Amino acid sequence: MAKYCFVTINMTTRLPQEKVLLSGNSSNLGNWEPSKAKVCKKIDDTHFSARCRFELGQNVEFKFVFDPDWTSVEKGMWIEEIKNHSLVAEKGLVINIDVYNWAK
Repeated sequence: MAKYCFVTINMTTRLPQEKVLLSGNSSNLGNWEPSKAKVCKKIDDTHFSARCRFELGQNVEFKFVFDPDWTSVEKGMWIEEIKNHSLVAEKGLVINIDVYNWAK
């Protein structure tokens, strides 16, 4: 039987957003389908957070988007493509990520 844990993923963006989604390689992140992604909790216009349940030790990859498609995916400081974020799920893990730009 698999053991599970909760991971908190916090995101800060320089450009205010109404809604941010977390899309990734697990079923609770929509299996890379932004239309099925996890909606992050809005703290304010530039801060969002998601509490995610994963199998203990699971390798997770993810990205942020703000529309339910890939045209609004996060970008780097120079609006370049960036690698997927990754983590290994462990109890109480908190990840803080800065998003510099968006594709749109």
